[in-house]
Amino acid sequence: MRNSTTGVVAKAIRIQLKIDQTAPDVPVLSMQVINKNAFARFINALSFGNWMNQGAKVTMTSRDATSGLDHFEYIETSNGTTVNKTSSTGIVTYQKDSEITLQAKACDKAGNCSVMSASEDLMIDLKAPSINGVKDQSTYKYYYLPRFVSITDTGSGLSYAEYKKDGVLAGNIQENVNEKINGIGQYEIYAIDHAGNEVRIQFQIIPLPDIDDIDGSDESKDIIDQVQEELDDIKDKIDQTEKDEYEQWIEDALEKWESSRKKVVETDDKSAKVEGQGDTSFDPKVELIVDEISENDVPRLPKKALAVYDVYLQKGNVKVQPDGSIKVYLPYSGQEDPIVYEIDGNQVKELHVTREGNFVTFVSDSLVKYAISNTAQKDNEDFNDKTCKLEGKEINVDTDGDGLPDLNLDIDHDCIADLNIDTDFDRIPNINIDTKGDGKADINIDKNGDGKADLNIAIVDRWVPNKDCKYNDFAYDTAEGFIPILNVDDDGDGEPDRNIDDNGDGIPDRNIDPDWFDRYGKPNSNTNIGGAFTGDTTKWVIWWILLVVTGATMGYSQYQKRKHRS
Repeated sequence: MRNSTTGVVAKAIRIQLKIDQTAPDVPVLSMQVINKNAFARFINALSFGNWMNQGAKVTMTSRDATSGLDHFEYIETSNGTTVNKTSSTGIVTYQKDSEITLQAKACDKAGNCSVMSASEDLMIDLKAPSINGVKDQSTYKYYYLPRFVSITDTGSGLSYAEYKKDGVLAGNIQENVNEKINGIGQYEIYAIDHAGNEVRIQFQIIPLPDIDDIDGSDESKDIIDQVQEELDDIKDKIDQTEKDEYEQWIEDALEKWESSRKKVVETDDKSAKVEGQGDTSFDPKVELIVDEISENDVPRLPKKALAVYDVYLQKGNVKVQPDGSIKVYLPYSGQEDPIVYEIDGNQVKELHVTREGNFVTFVSDSLVKYAISNTAQKDNEDFNDKTCKLEGKEINVDTDGDGLPDLNLDIDHDCIADLNIDTDFDRIPNINIDTKGDGKADINIDKNGDGKADLNIAIVDRWVPNKDCKYNDFAYDTAEGFIPILNVDDDGDGEPDRNIDDNGDGIPDRNIDPDWFDRYGKPNSNTNIGGAFTGDTTKWVIWWILLVVTGATMGYSQYQKRKHRS
C-alpha cells in the first residue's frame, strides 16, 4: 500500500479473480433398460420414442470447462401436466408405467445454465393385454354357447392378437371388439402389445348334454341354471334363431328335470317317509335315513320317550337338508294321542302333530332328531321343576322377588347357568345376557368360557329387569334396553366391529363409535384410536371427519380464549 504523504509503499496485495460467464453444454439424454428379463421381448428398447416393457435409467450428460457442473434441471410432462425437478447426478430411474416427455438443462457452479435440450419421449408399459370373456384353463362344460372375447390394453395398445381352435389358427381379434368364438373344441388366445408384453390363455367348449342325459339330479339343475345364466349374458349378441334354439333346450330340459324329481322319499322298509310340499322336491339319488337312538343321547324330555330317531336325508355320503317345506311321517301305532319332541342340539320343542294310519305326521323345513311319546307316558317330574343344590344362590336367582328367575338362568335343566351369568355375585349380570328373551345371548358373550365377557360388553352400575319372557316353558326377566359400549359385534360373526377394547382397561381403543363420547365421556390420553379396519370403512371415515372437525373447533376455541386474554 502507498503512503499518500511520503509515497512509500508499505505492502502490496494481489487478488486473482475467476470469472465464468459461459453456460455448460446443452445436455444429451440417453436411456438404458434396467431389470431386463432375458426372456422378454423388446422393441427398440434403448431408443426414446418407443414403448418398452422394463424399467429405464435416463442419464443427462453435459460438460463445463470453467467452474464445472453443479446440477441438472429437468422437466417431466405427462397428460398435459408439467413438473420441474432437479438432479445432482443427472441420473433418473423410472420403474412404473409411464408416458412422459423429458427435457433437461445443465447448470454450472457459477450459476450459468444451458438452454433446454430437445424433448425425448419415455414410454414404459409393464402390463400385458387383458383378455375378457373367458378365463384361462376354463372348461365350459355345461353348455354349447358362443363365447364373446374382447382384448384391451390401457398402456401401449394392442399390437396383435389371434386365437387357435384345436391347434389351428382360426382368426384374429381386434382391440376393444367382441370376437364371437363358436364351436366345440380346445382354444388358445394369444395377444401382445406394442411394448412386447404377451399373454396366452387356453380354454375349451364342450357341447350341451342331450336332453336324454338330463335327469332329476341337482347336477342337472345346475347345468340348466348355468345355461340360462350364460344365455342371459349373451342374448343381445346372438341372432333370434340361435336364441330360440337355446331357449327351447332350456324349456325341454326343465320339463325333463321336473318330471324326474321325487315328491316322496321313503326308507328302505317304508316305515317312514318325507313328502315335499308345494314346489319342494328331491333328487332321485337322495335317501331317507331314520336311525333309532337312545334316550340318553338327547336332553331330558318332558315325558318318557317310546322311541328316539335321528332323521336325515343323505346323498351319497353327504347329509343334505330339504330345499323347502316337507311333511314328515314317522312310525307310530299306539292307541293314545302321540306326542313328538323336536330335539335341535340342547333345545327340546313339542311339535303340533297329527296321526295318519300308522304314522305320526308334522310339517317342517328341516330334519333333526325327534322323540315320540304319548299322553299315557309318565311326566319327568324334574323337567320343569328340577331343584339344583345351589338353587336360589348361584342359579336361577330371583332378584326382584316376583317369583321369576332373573340371574344365572339354567334353561336346559343341567344345573349350569346358561344366560345372564353373574360372575361376582353382586346380583348384576356380567356375561351372556339375553335381552330379547329368545334364549340366546345378546350382550357380554363369553366366547372362550373363561368367565370373562369377550363381545358386546355393557358396563353398568345397576340392573333393573323389565321384561318377562318364556323360553322352553322357562320364565325369566330380560335385561332389555342394555346398550353395549365395548367390543360391539354388529354383524353377529363373533368378532367385534366397534369400540374394540384391546388391552382390557374398559376403554375402547379402535373403531370408536362417535356417539360414545356423548354418552360416556372422553377416553384418556393413552387411548389408541388409529389403525383398525374391520370392514366398517364408512364408519371409520365418518369418525376421522368427526375427529378433524372436533380438533379444528377446539383449536379455534383456544385461539379465541388467548385473544380475549390478551
